[in-house]
Amino acid sequence: MKMQLIESLNDKYYYEKLDNGLEVYLFPYSKTKKFHTSIIIPHGGMVTEIKDLKTKELITFPQGVAHFLEHQMFERNKENLLDIFPKMGLKTNAYTSQKITRYHVSGTSNFNKSLNLLIDFILNPHFSDQGTAKEKNIIIEEIRRSKNRPLYDVQREHSNSFFVNHPLKNTIIGEEEDVLKITTNDLINFHKYLYQPDQLIIAISGNINVNKTMDLIKSHPQIKNNLASRKFALKEYIEPMEVPTPYKRVEFPINVPITFISYKQPITKFLDLNIPHYLLMSYLNIILDFNFGDESDLNQYLIDNRLIDKDLSFYAGGTDKFIYIYINYPTNNQEVIGLIKDKLNNLTVTNKQMEIASKKIKSRNILKSEDKQYYVERIAYLASNYGKFSHDHFSLYNELSTPLANEIIKRLDYSVELVFLAEPKVS
Repeated sequence: MKMQLIESLNDKYYYEKLDNGLEVYLFPYSKTKKFHTSIIIPHGGMVTEIKDLKTKELITFPQGVAHFLEHQMFERNKENLLDIFPKMGLKTNAYTSQKITRYHVSGTSNFNKSLNLLIDFILNPHFSDQGTAKEKNIIIEEIRRSKNRPLYDVQREHSNSFFVNHPLKNTIIGEEEDVLKITTNDLINFHKYLYQPDQLIIAISGNINVNKTMDLIKSHPQIKNNLASRKFALKEYIEPMEVPTPYKRVEFPINVPITFISYKQPITKFLDLNIPHYLLMSYLNIILDFNFGDESDLNQYLIDNRLIDKDLSFYAGGTDKFIYIYINYPTNNQEVIGLIKDKLNNLTVTNKQMEIASKKIKSRNILKSEDKQYYVERIAYLASNYGKFSHDHFSLYNELSTPLANEIIKRLDYSVELVFLAEPKVS
């Protein structure tokens, strides 16, 4: 076990990668009675196909299997962690994103017992056809409820209109027909490959004894005796740098029109900048904030002139192959589209803006780090978006570079564009 310093926050944590590949991050903090335990699997809704590297077998999964499995992990025979943990005075939850699945428990007592139980349920699950059939009904009902939320349909249709092959176009939960296809064998295979110890991250913060906690993890039978590793490769999706159509108008049962302006481009144009992926994404979102955020000149102009009645929304994201940018707002005014495109072609950042952004991020990190749960949340966030946690990401924000921001702006390409208009349905 190695102690790692986070110099920018005057803090530290402990890290060890076990012989079976499982990674453990511990953030002790004696000034609290509370603990937070997360087990993170860096795989989520995007996984629909893997290849066994030994047998060369291709194993496919219906859309939604990661989310389905997350539901199943809390149940075993007649036991359910959602019932067990509250009786122990603990809070628990889980979620599946496109890129990770996370299980979390927190409380002020029963730390050892809760950690053992969480590991046991996740690494030693019980699957049955009866349990699978029961869960199908629950998830299908969840899907039907989501379809009563029109904004969900708007976002889904926008994704389908923007992505061509990439699973980001799909919903995490899947459609009804996907869920009906899921078998107990799918769950067993997904767990067998994607829930191996070498795929897992355990992150714990709070009033814990580091050595005793590490010993507890190492001695758990499901970890100590789980040394075999099934080597596999995730399917690589080739996303063409095009959109099915550059303009799409769809009617939905909504009260106010919504416009999305979206772009994607290969990440290759940014690789020689030699900065981590998460830092590139951070720069992009900072640049967008300066130019489209609630304090930006453009946003204020649009509101003052009653072209929009709510702030612009924006987001920059990406994979290891491409980046994408969304800007959306609640109106169908064509003038706004022109103003946004004009601003995109004339993005600016100043030294003063970058200095303010750097100070804000540093202050936020310092403030949030006083609650060690922040580190557990950060590990989950970075695993979800960029694959793994690195304490370097805290110090990289200390001195944001204006020249680097402007270099990133120069490399942005708006040739692959989708204008997506969601209009209220006419009765």
